[in-house]
Amino acid sequence: MSAVLIVESDTPALIQYAKDNGLATSAQIYTLALRYFIPDMELRVAAPYQSPLKEQDYAAVNGVVFTGSAVNWSASAPEAAPLRQAMNTVFEMGFPVLGSCNGMQLAAAVLGGKTGASPNGFEVGIAQNIHLTEAGKTHPMMAGRDNVYSAPTVHRDEVQELPEHAVLMAYNEHCPVQAFSYEHGGVNFRGMQYHPEMRAKHLSDIVRTGAGIFTEYQGMAEDLLLAETDEATALKLGSSVQALSAESRKLEIHNWLRFLKNRDAG
Repeated sequence: MSAVLIVESDTPALIQYAKDNGLATSAQIYTLALRYFIPDMELRVAAPYQSPLKEQDYAAVNGVVFTGSAVNWSASAPEAAPLRQAMNTVFEMGFPVLGSCNGMQLAAAVLGGKTGASPNGFEVGIAQNIHLTEAGKTHPMMAGRDNVYSAPTVHRDEVQELPEHAVLMAYNEHCPVQAFSYEHGGVNFRGMQYHPEMRAKHLSDIVRTGAGIFTEYQGMAEDLLLAETDEATALKLGSSVQALSAESRKLEIHNWLRFLKNRDAG
């Protein structure tokens, strides 16, 4: 495998905010997740809100990751045009794409679906009781997932209407599209509304700041910090220590890397 491009989906101001407050950026979190499986993987980072993708960003890459984002606008909004253009570019060039949270919403918008604020409000902490669909139970994207599982999450928006040709992989009571795949017209996309790349500790660090909407979730910070090692606390959040372990939590990422390797070999 030659390289993977990580598309940082936050603005320069949000990236600076993370750095100023001792938080990992979205691209840094994905870097850790990818290198957990392939320590010497070559990774590049591009930030479309800062500058458009350049040829050297995606030259000789095997796949592209679109991270989550803390922007105040939806993936369909005019402000998100730089990200949509970046995704259109990598789709047109035939790169396999993996997207988390905003990255999945962005794909839905680009491919003809609909996104917007969830009528159920924010889903923060652990997405509980995520159910695989019948398609999800057999798709290699979800290999290793239990039929019902939990995962770290933080989102306001959701995919409200899937693009034509998209296949729903997973859902829960809060969010009707927790994961989907799209394999049509030369596009190969896999996306999750939740964050397999994030540790519960990353979420703890975020809610602990109390910034913006997180004021009402600050009380969750200590539980998220303990949940990876304390079974009772994990259960309180609707999860388990095993589900929050790196091996279980990052399954979609591992499966995508395996797909890239097999695709290159074939």
